[in-house]
Amino acid sequence: MQSGHILFSNGNGTSTDFTADVVRVKIHGEWIDMAKVGRKVGENENLERVW
Repeated sequence: MQSGHILFSNGNGTSTDFTADVVRVKIHGEWIDMAKVGRKVGENENLERVW
């Protein structure tokens, strides 16, 4: 059985895997930091909202 990483195939026999940690959550309109030690919010200008 293949896992989700096949969705990010580079087309040359390799895959690019992405992982993510929850570092903050929005509760009642306010952002609350929830990151593990050593983790933080990271902005990525290449990401775009899809909904």
